[in-house]
Amino acid sequence: MKGLLIFEKVQLLNKKLENLLIENLIRKYRIRPLLSSDIEIDVLVENKNKIEYSKFEEFEGLNNYVRVNEWDEDELENWRIEDMFALKIDKSARRRLSNLIDLKDSQDDLPCPVVTFYSYKGGVGRTTTLAFFASWLATNHSKKVIIIDCDFEAPGFSNSNFFDLNREEKKGIVEFFLDSEFAIRTGEKLDILKDYAYQVRPEYVGTGDIFIIPSGNLSLEKNDNNISSKREEYIEALARLDITSIDHILKQFKDFFKALKLQLNLDYDNSIILIDSRTGFNDTFAILSALSNIIVGFFGNNQQSKIGLTEFLNNFGTIENKLNKQLVIVNSISSSKFERPFKEFIKNYIDDNPDKFRDEEQGSVIFGDKIFRIDRVGFLEEIGTELENKDIINGSSQLHSSEKLGIDFIRNVKRPPLEFEDLFNELNGQITQQIEESKSINVSNEEEKLEEGELHKSNTIFNSEILEDAKKEPRTKIRERLLRTLIDDENFPKLYADTEVPKLEDFYFRESMKGIFNRDMFLIVGYKGTGKTHIYQSFKNPEITNRLCNKYNENVSRYIFINVVPVHDRVNKDSYFDTSAKFSRESIEQVGSNFFYERFWLAYVWASIFNSDNIKKLSYNFAISQNPIPVINDNTTYNWFQNIIKNDALVLGIEQDFKNLDNFLIQKDKTIILSFDELDFIVKPDEWSKGVAPLIKYWRNNIFSRIHPKIFVRADLLDKMGNIVNANEMQEKTISLQWSKEELFAYFLKFVFKSCKIDFLKLCYSFGDFTEKRKQDIIKINESLDSDMQIPISDVTALKFLVDNFFGKYADRFDSYSSTYGESYEWFYRNLTDAKNTISIRPFLDLIHKSIIIALEDVNLKKEKQGRRIDKVLSASYYTSKKSKEFCVERYYTDLAGDPGNEFLNLFYRYLKSDGLAKYRVYEFRRELFDEMLRAIKNREAYKNEKSIKDKTIDELRNILVNNGIVMVSQKGYNRLTFYTIPYLYRDYLNVSKPDELDNFTKKS
Repeated sequence: MKGLLIFEKVQLLNKKLENLLIENLIRKYRIRPLLSSDIEIDVLVENKNKIEYSKFEEFEGLNNYVRVNEWDEDELENWRIEDMFALKIDKSARRRLSNLIDLKDSQDDLPCPVVTFYSYKGGVGRTTTLAFFASWLATNHSKKVIIIDCDFEAPGFSNSNFFDLNREEKKGIVEFFLDSEFAIRTGEKLDILKDYAYQVRPEYVGTGDIFIIPSGNLSLEKNDNNISSKREEYIEALARLDITSIDHILKQFKDFFKALKLQLNLDYDNSIILIDSRTGFNDTFAILSALSNIIVGFFGNNQQSKIGLTEFLNNFGTIENKLNKQLVIVNSISSSKFERPFKEFIKNYIDDNPDKFRDEEQGSVIFGDKIFRIDRVGFLEEIGTELENKDIINGSSQLHSSEKLGIDFIRNVKRPPLEFEDLFNELNGQITQQIEESKSINVSNEEEKLEEGELHKSNTIFNSEILEDAKKEPRTKIRERLLRTLIDDENFPKLYADTEVPKLEDFYFRESMKGIFNRDMFLIVGYKGTGKTHIYQSFKNPEITNRLCNKYNENVSRYIFINVVPVHDRVNKDSYFDTSAKFSRESIEQVGSNFFYERFWLAYVWASIFNSDNIKKLSYNFAISQNPIPVINDNTTYNWFQNIIKNDALVLGIEQDFKNLDNFLIQKDKTIILSFDELDFIVKPDEWSKGVAPLIKYWRNNIFSRIHPKIFVRADLLDKMGNIVNANEMQEKTISLQWSKEELFAYFLKFVFKSCKIDFLKLCYSFGDFTEKRKQDIIKINESLDSDMQIPISDVTALKFLVDNFFGKYADRFDSYSSTYGESYEWFYRNLTDAKNTISIRPFLDLIHKSIIIALEDVNLKKEKQGRRIDKVLSASYYTSKKSKEFCVERYYTDLAGDPGNEFLNLFYRYLKSDGLAKYRVYEFRRELFDEMLRAIKNREAYKNEKSIKDKTIDELRNILVNNGIVMVSQKGYNRLTFYTIPYLYRDYLNVSKPDELDNFTKKS
């Protein structure tokens, strides 16, 4: 192959010098082709002047253009030897394009994701597509978009009219670079929004924002000599811009990005920089590629474009570069007949160069299949021209339909036209991935800092000075301030807001969550109020899923979290697709309930997966059997389910889609965490044995490698389903959400530390009489907190210390040194467990919340006896009061009674509280008396029309109370008589007391 003459000579010299190296005649060498067309050779030798280079055939004519410098070790230091002879052929002597030839990566410290749009040739729709994408991001995704025109020699946005900008004069990025250097000397501050950026009007951006930074001021304004002075200044600025010195120009860009972040309030989660690059081989694109996370390359179908395409792949898609760039290739302004040849050209080029593009260890192609096509669309050619708004036809002005489409689209993009939809979704998916990876890196860095001793900024090491401040302020004042801070809505935990996606700072990471990454543990079981939906909703927060993966040493990039059932407003339960409301029992039984529900859930899961944005972003490379529809509670969805359930071919197609997806996920090294909750709104609890059992059975024998289900189930409803599998097998597949005593306190203390840690630890020091030992204990506890303000539950000593200081050592109301009611550390768990011996976080939090309110309503917390030593933050006189205990259950019980199938709990409460006979207002019943009370409730005239009891038997009513933990079943005495007992948790709320017959029974026993 023919190449440059100088490099042909270099190759001959290289072979000769390599032979000399093998023969041990020389130790090292370097060949440098110079800009003067001379060739300089440096040789490291044992003895100088022993080799006569001029006698070698390859060195013929040596004196004319080749210069040899011999060195020995005495002349050079070790570092100079290493530096000088790093390359055998050193091509660094270049006038231009060094940046493109020796590509760098400089993605650190970016204010937000950066996407560069590049094309090898002009006229391929690059700038127009960028404008469309910017408007789509702003309108559809509320993004703040910064567009920077870096096509310096032929600016696009600087002279286009995509957004109908107010054409007041603005400078651009080129002037900013030079202005900022001069401003450093004068002390001036540059105002980007005022002098360098156009802000796009609201009609084009929806709920987002677009700012355009032009290349520079290309105004036609003329001076007195009829010269366009502003344009002349731009050319002058461009001439002074040093693009070849990559370190300098990268610093200028980084400084500009920092200024953008500060002045335009860029946020990594919700901002994006889009850069319009120059065409062809150039230094500017090399610099922009170094700064970019994602590069979009636009290429036509002609031979010229293929040259640029292969160079694009060589620079960014090969194994050697590993510049961590996401690549997207666009076959632009093309018809469908060219799509296949274009993709085949890329595939063949990669196949012909396996050493460049195939990673043998990974067994994969480095550059994937992110190739898109943009059709030739009429209005694209006319945007930015006079024809954009009007067409002159026979002397009259007429608006073209194609132009109107373009204007309407660019102004208010509800969704991209089909020509752009796949491309835009792919880019948005990659941007989201960059955001998630950045968060993951930040989390990793934060944890590394913690390991190195640099604690989380809110987890400051408590030194002597901080703790000693406690001596300067009355503890009663610190105590009251702490309680007022903690009770603030922003600080106190809220677990009833299940329809809201939790924030990272409020989320508590439990040990049981490790099981989420265990493929075989597919049931997540908890009673009401254990936080099932809170965890379920947390999967929508990428910050939480990133942290979850990092905590348990999982690679976050491998996991895709999909919530199958959307969580709706509980008040508007009609939002859920209710099978019992849409399908009659007769129609279900006609085909068989197991057959019906198996197919129903298969279709439901399929629709949820293929409607997920996270799956669409993957750009799966197989065709699915049908178009997915959103599962909503309407007749269209009903007809869709009906059709699938009856159609074997459609079911086979769905099953094949799952298999194809699983194979695709294996190729991509991805795993779907497929989570289910709110199932009781889709299948009524009475029907779970028929309607949910098939779902559990299907996933119990999961045939897929990379689709991992997690089914959130109310424990009381799971107990009803005796038709699934044996208990031992299910236990191995279950993640229990039962709260331990240690988790309960650690969760609450997380919020104490988050909002008022300094005051709390000061009080702990004060309660310990300011001793040195107490100080060291506090510092040690503080250092044990992780970056999420969580104390390890394994450190029971530390937990107990903190609980004793917050609630007092003992739970006795008026004497903190009496142990009549036991230690507070035990009292909470004993008094808040239900009849199943399980505890919910909700009553616990409500009890504390109400107790603090009661305490603060007392002037100076006057309930505390005057003169008595204060050695706790919140006294037992508040949290053990009947008022607090009654309140703590009210919201929980009401919420429990609001679940489908639990409506009877409302009548049970009304009857015991006010409507029933006095003999039933007790907390323990013999079997006969308990059934007698249930019959009295069922037969009460005022209740006869209540749906919750109308069709229920006494056994069913009893089971509702038992399954929900309202009453406990036990056998007592010699005859093993059956008793039903209401636990401490509900006694104050239901207003029940000790029965007389219990005393008599106890005496007889």
